[in-house]
Amino acid sequence: MEIDIEKFRRGNWYVKYFSCEKYAEKFYDFGRMQFCPLKYFIGLENKGRGDSEEGKITGAGMLYYKEPNETKYRKLTDYQSLRGNTQSLVYCISDLPKYTYIGDTFLIDPKIYDDFGENVNEVFAVFIDKEYFHKRLFDFCTERSVELAYGHVLYDNNEIVPSEVAKILGNQSHRHYFKKPIDYRHQYEFRYVVGNDTQDFIEKTQAQKTQNGYTIDIGCLHEYSFLSKIVR
Repeated sequence: MEIDIEKFRRGNWYVKYFSCEKYAEKFYDFGRMQFCPLKYFIGLENKGRGDSEEGKITGAGMLYYKEPNETKYRKLTDYQSLRGNTQSLVYCISDLPKYTYIGDTFLIDPKIYDDFGENVNEVFAVFIDKEYFHKRLFDFCTERSVELAYGHVLYDNNEIVPSEVAKILGNQSHRHYFKKPIDYRHQYEFRYVVGNDTQDFIEKTQAQKTQNGYTIDIGCLHEYSFLSKIVR
């Protein structure tokens, strides 16, 4: 893809970071995406990379709620049911704000390197047009009856107020997957969460098992993306 500098400066890109060039090439050449269960991201905490609070909701007060016209609090649910299904499959990509793009380059937080481990001084990144990627992924999933919840991650230490619990238990059951502690705000994360259970997702997409999750190929992305090595 020939890089349009003016378009680049507008920051109309998702950025997917990789520690290994061959994985970046698989994404670039085949649209290979690895969906991982939340428990995988929790496990990264043991290596200093993950978030031990993934899928959790903090604050005991949320278990009880009182409408303005009610005189007593009523119990909505128990705490364990709000910790999130750690089997739910998630795909993460970065949506860097437009102000991070300067001239023909962009600002990268040094913590991005640290996310891949100590003494990491280079990462590989695939920049892809946001609208194009979103459509390609949803076309793929719609054809296979796979449901996706999606959105930007909100960095606010995972706190959810009691009034939001009803939404979580209702038709916005994945709401709490889009909250992370502020320590991770440098990732500018955009998430796609699979609504289907894992086995159904595998059968409908023919996803391939990997060590950490499951991969799908949504097709070559060359036309609207480019691959770059970024050095600290």
